[in-house]
Amino acid sequence: MLITIKLPTGTYEYDTTKPLGRRGGFGQVYLGRASDGSEVAVKKLHITAADVAHRELRIAEEFKARSYQYIIPFIDAGEDADTGDYFVVMNKAEMSLQGTVDSNGVLSATDAAAVLLQISKGLLEVGELVHRDLKPDNILLHEGKWKIADFGIARFFEEATASNTLKDCLSPFYAAPEQWRFERATHATDIYALGCIGFFLLNGTPPFTRTPEVQHQNEAVPAFSCADSRLHTLLNMMLRKLPETRPALSRIHDLLTNISEERQQAGASDSLAMLASAGAKVAEKEQRLQAEQTAKEQACKARMKLTAQAFEILFENIERLWGKIHAQAPNAQRITISHLKNTF
Repeated sequence: MLITIKLPTGTYEYDTTKPLGRRGGFGQVYLGRASDGSEVAVKKLHITAADVAHRELRIAEEFKARSYQYIIPFIDAGEDADTGDYFVVMNKAEMSLQGTVDSNGVLSATDAAAVLLQISKGLLEVGELVHRDLKPDNILLHEGKWKIADFGIARFFEEATASNTLKDCLSPFYAAPEQWRFERATHATDIYALGCIGFFLLNGTPPFTRTPEVQHQNEAVPAFSCADSRLHTLLNMMLRKLPETRPALSRIHDLLTNISEERQQAGASDSLAMLASAGAKVAEKEQRLQAEQTAKEQACKARMKLTAQAFEILFENIERLWGKIHAQAPNAQRITISHLKNTF
């Protein structure tokens, strides 16, 4: 079924019977056409004018005037004049990273590093922004390069949407621990997602799939094999639970460049390979210890919260009981326990 939409800078059609990729947390992409007949990708967002109090979507204005090498260009974005629905129109890509792995299988360490390097270049190109929803479905092959799509949409949702609604929009397999706690997303949030993507490229599945909300916050990354110890080490550092302990994007870019350009070899470089392998084991252990410590801290916070709630109920019952006693015996006196309440 063809539907026509009227956006700020043009009119487009999209076919609801021709989705491009899977339905995501922020919307569904469909095959579409611009007024000149060229094919485009039209993403219908899960948001309406009522949700954002009629504020304009600014993604197109921010991106259309710039030229990027590793970001999928925006053509148009905003509210449809007839329906009030929100759309983003982008250049049509050849395939997604998710679809590539689903069809062709996992990547070698060298190929995975090359893909991750291109993603890191995209993140650096728009260094002032945080994506917040990085995942294989949002990494698209366009003009021979792997490029990031949907940049800016997650930021818009975070500004316009309540926390309980935003949680429903998270991509659970790639959401960083701090996102589950509704903490402010930073570049470290995208770095964690990039680490999850790297795990996916090597294993065919993201690291946590059973109970993502709990696992991302408290469990260590499952053991995984990687032919390049340097990449193995880097992924474990990127997947640390504490945002401030993850490596900076610039360092990730430099390490991935070295891994992509210099294949790890045996022979003359045996000693370096052994050193890299030892480093990978240390990084894996550090990541596991940090996960254990984080889990303990979360459990302690939960116990403290439960204790505080229990005392609140206790004090409410005491006050209610005292009211009944005082009503029957006005001359009764009680020993204050306010100092105990202030302890909690």
